[in-house]
Amino acid sequence: MPITLRLRVPAARAYLDVVLEALVRCNVLWLDAHPATRPLYGAGVRYQRERLAEDWLMIPELYAAGVGDCEDLGAARAAELRVFDGCPARAFAARSGQRSFHTLVDACGVVEDPSRRLGMKGRG
Repeated sequence: MPITLRLRVPAARAYLDVVLEALVRCNVLWLDAHPATRPLYGAGVRYQRERLAEDWLMIPELYAAGVGDCEDLGAARAAELRVFDGCPARAFAARSGQRSFHTLVDACGVVEDPSRRLGMKGRG
């Protein structure tokens, strides 16, 4: 049975990167245990910005919802690159405004934006 965690961290890239890495590693564990999981870009998941609370979803919850925002998609993509492609990918926070961040993926030297690929319009 899953548990829900509530974590408050400063809105600074260093803190967000640490929490993103935790979500990526949880997804790696999931993918190791469920190797038949469809790749993110073929799973029918779409980008959708969260309006109220910020929920960070692991792959099973992300796929069940069918939508996720930048950290959900970025952490899922980085995990699948690690597990299925052997790429030491990482999800990271990039500043997207004065007080906001957007999650991108370093896919072995190529920066990917899963949110844009899965339907996000405009800037992150």
